[in-house]
Amino acid sequence: MALAALVGVMKHKDWQEKDLVGALAFARAGTHFGLQSALLNDQTDPELAYKLRSGAKGCAYDFASNAWSGWDEPGIFITQSDHEAGFDAPRVNLRLAIELERGDLPASRAHWMVGAYHLEDGAYDQAIASFEEGMKFARQAGSQADEMLNQGYILVARLLVSPEDSASHEDYETLKSSFQEIERCESFIQQLDTALKVFSPQAD
Repeated sequence: MALAALVGVMKHKDWQEKDLVGALAFARAGTHFGLQSALLNDQTDPELAYKLRSGAKGCAYDFASNAWSGWDEPGIFITQSDHEAGFDAPRVNLRLAIELERGDLPASRAHWMVGAYHLEDGAYDQAIASFEEGMKFARQAGSQADEMLNQGYILVARLLVSPEDSASHEDYETLKSSFQEIERCESFIQQLDTALKVFSPQAD
């Protein structure tokens, strides 16, 4: 399938070559190809159309993840145009998660991704609203780690609004301590601390 080939090249560009520009180009191409091809197959082959939309969803998620600067990966520079192009991708991913009825956990992560972009843009109320949706779906999915991670991002947003808010600081440190019960806890804590550092005013 052509979509599988696009995904394969995208992952090679991302994982092996560390070529962000190439990975984003193929992720975008995969998203558009999957959605357009699904439309052409809706009436004649609904099962194939579903698979194509699922592939497009994965490409949209990968595009959004790669174009978000909150990871602060060494050697990776996210331009403003990368970010602007990427902001549509989390919305596509969320729409497809709901449309394809992928379940509570993909919905939770889709809401988180939308919130992550709002966080980067400084739209903190919208970010918090998205993270709250992410928490709700994570709870329904029974994923404590995803629920706590969304809660952590809510606190990151509040700290970005009010850096001197002692109550939010205390809640943030308490939540990080609670992560010790979760597998891969250190990666989650690092993720939150990195986002707080990257998007804090002093990081500019």
